[in-house]
Amino acid sequence: MEKRKILKYLFSSILIVLTAHALTIHTMAGELSPLEIIAIEVTWIPILVLTNENCRRALWVLFAAFSGYFLPRLLELLPWSILHILFVPDILFNNFFFNLLGLNAKMVTWRGGVGIVMKGVGAVGYLVGCSSLREIPMLVAMALAVPTEWRKRVLASLIASVLVFPTNALRIAVILWAAKAFKWDLLTSHILLSPILTLVLVTALMTLQDVILDKKLFIYLEKGMRCLF
Repeated sequence: MEKRKILKYLFSSILIVLTAHALTIHTMAGELSPLEIIAIEVTWIPILVLTNENCRRALWVLFAAFSGYFLPRLLELLPWSILHILFVPDILFNNFFFNLLGLNAKMVTWRGGVGIVMKGVGAVGYLVGCSSLREIPMLVAMALAVPTEWRKRVLASLIASVLVFPTNALRIAVILWAAKAFKWDLLTSHILLSPILTLVLVTALMTLQDVILDKKLFIYLEKGMRCLF
């Protein structure tokens, strides 16, 4: 038993280090390599195997959150002809918000990718990590993993998935507005504002899900964090 605890502690520590590294890269507007993503996923296997029955469900909810957040980065490996289709909702919502807020900006496609061009400010690439594609899988996976009535899980998944598009578009619009207002380049504005905006908006969506899921989502996520060690 003591050996199992030591091994679990070791793999949990590795997971925390890998995750901290990944979040730092993403905060700096970078993307993880496929090997880094796979390493995070593989590290979860011994943690789930070694945990006790009391913690297993909570860790599955936390695992769903991790996987839903990191695995979508692998979409960058898809051919552009497929990935472009997945970006269409973001392009439509983002351009709508740009026009609504009077921002002289537009999402465009270039050289097999998507970017944002803003007059007088510059241009920046738009990756999977910038898009709604990074949030929908996480919100859906977490909701489906929570042990409650399946109709509530489906409802929480659907509502969050629909609301992700306007909230993510609002996040991007605020970043662009700040770049123009404070005369920052787009990368600087992203680094300074994107993490806090993402945290606020995603937490708001998760709070809505938590209400639908009988106030169980945050309980299981918190328990999952405690159960890591």
